Amino acid sequence: MRTLLIALSLFFSLVSQAQIAYKLSYDKQTKIVNLNLTNQFDELAIIEPRMDDAPGSGTYYKINYKDIEGKILSSSTNYVFKMRSNEIFIESKKNKDYKINLCEQFKGNTVNDIYTVEIEIHIQARFKGFTEFKHTVNEEYRWE
Repeated sequence: MRTLLIALSLFFSLVSQAQIAYKLSYDKQTKIVNLNLTNQFDELAIIEPRMDDAPGSGTYYKINYKDIEGKILSSSTNYVFKMRSNEIFIESKKNKDYKINLCEQFKGNTVNDIYTVEIEIHIQARFKGFTEFKHTVNEEYRWE
């Protein structure tokens, strides 16, 4: 019994170490958000959802464009990667950059009404076996 408990403890500590580190930066001139994801685990990470996953799986972003009063002018949701491309893989101990062009995502009438842009990034990676990593990041940027 003690051996089983030690083995389970070791297994759960290894599972909890699976991690995807992130860095976000925003270029005010180009209106591009750069997302850098680093796979700190010893296995290949896949950020695309499985076909049978529930909606809201995988690594995606949601953008809310707000006016000066905080009213949402437009919203957009999309994956950070191109479907069925090698962008869905992050090799062990490597990083990958993803660019989100805020001008292209805007579906409103005029960009002149935008005061702030709120971006939520849901990071979900899967590895072989049952290991999974989930994290949500929220940032708000002045449009200027």
